[in-house]
Amino acid sequence: MQKKSKLTVVLLTRNRNALAAMALKSLATQSFSEFKLVVSNNSDDDSFESIARNTCAHLLDFSYIKRNPCLSSEDHFKQVLKEIDSEYFMLFHDDDIARLDFISTLISFIAQHPETAAVACNGVINNDGRVSRKGMFYSNREAVLISSAEDLILRYFSLDGHGCAPFPSYMYRSQVIPIFLGLKHVLGKHSDFLWLTSLFNVGNIVWLPEKLIEYRVHSLSDSAQESLKDRLSILGFLKKNYPITVDRYRFIFHLSITARYYRNTLLKNLYLSKSAVKYFIAKQFVKELLAGSITSWLLYKLRHSLQK
Repeated sequence: MQKKSKLTVVLLTRNRNALAAMALKSLATQSFSEFKLVVSNNSDDDSFESIARNTCAHLLDFSYIKRNPCLSSEDHFKQVLKEIDSEYFMLFHDDDIARLDFISTLISFIAQHPETAAVACNGVINNDGRVSRKGMFYSNREAVLISSAEDLILRYFSLDGHGCAPFPSYMYRSQVIPIFLGLKHVLGKHSDFLWLTSLFNVGNIVWLPEKLIEYRVHSLSDSAQESLKDRLSILGFLKKNYPITVDRYRFIFHLSITARYYRNTLLKNLYLSKSAVKYFIAKQFVKELLAGSITSWLLYKLRHSLQK
């Protein structure tokens, strides 16, 4: 009798056979193989089945599921969660690539740290085949501990440019499934952000420094598209649940507009030096500070620093 796998890895795919084939191959050839691999095909047709079965023919624990009829992104996600019966799980995108020790590194960490609800790793950007060397977040070669939703939010909207772990790199404990399924708020393309902020009742989040995933950026990727509705949804969510972050979000948006204005208008039209442009941007920062629009955020960061 086959031993039940402790880990389920689900490849979610929709109408991207060529990219999905590369993603699936990267999962099927991992250095760690004691997991259940599931392809959940939400495509308009079933042409990916033969590719999937041929790629995974050597695996002992593999299953292929065609969603018929096709589901919305949210319903697809929830249906996959309902079918998971293992201790840990991962939801992998059909356009990313897992490096050889991706799964072994994550499961080794989460199995040894029961206080961790989810663990993720660093990654690199694969822009239409051009792979960057720089990691997606800065860690100084050390694991990053995130112990609260507020801490996670501030990292997402950080001015320091340190970045975040890619969402497809997360491995979760199955205890978070009821929490995910019970969420009512819808944030569109930012739903992953909502899911992550909700799991701290189970445990903390840890980001490992190893670059073990290639996060694809291309014309068809979800990350390349964002509607005004998506942006307003996440702002409404932050204002209602984490008001301390709203001023910071407003300030970052305003500063980016200001910086773009000074760079494009002053530098090009008035032929000012770059140092002069930096002066104008700094002046605008002080103006915002004196106006009090980010005072609450700065006070929060000061208190947060003193507590460390």
